[in-house]
Amino acid sequence: TNRHEFNYMMVDDVNQLPKLDDRSKIKPHTLIVLDDAVNEIRENKQFHDFCSRAFSYVRHRKSSIIIITQKLEKTIPTFIRSNTTHFIIFGHQTLPSLTALTNYLPLEYEEIKEMFKKNIKNPHDFFVITKDAPDDKKVCLNFSQYINIRDFSH
Repeated sequence: TNRHEFNYMMVDDVNQLPKLDDRSKIKPHTLIVLDDAVNEIRENKQFHDFCSRAFSYVRHRKSSIIIITQKLEKTIPTFIRSNTTHFIIFGHQTLPSLTALTNYLPLEYEEIKEMFKKNIKNPHDFFVITKDAPDDKKVCLNFSQYINIRDFSH
């Protein structure tokens, strides 16, 4: 097998999800993408249980999960928020989303708002937030420039 081979599966129905007890179903280096699935995770017990197990399981398989959501809020289940290592946040954010960032950055709401205002200039600008990074490497603008969050801490 090619060392750089990747695996994928398209699932449109929760009943098609692989059983995580069967280690052969999710191979190493698999990327799972959940598009706009936060409501489904909250409302569908089978899907919630799959995601809950998957978040702890995939790391051991050297795999990753990407969740695409419109809002970063407390409505995202705790097991997802606590197992997330990176967030990509686009510039136009609502009050609840900016407030939620106070859980991941050592900044107050107004300081986060100022950081967005000073750095987000174009509609497609974004921040990559790495939860466990040091303050000078925790926020990166457009994958190209680190933002030292201490510059915004008052």
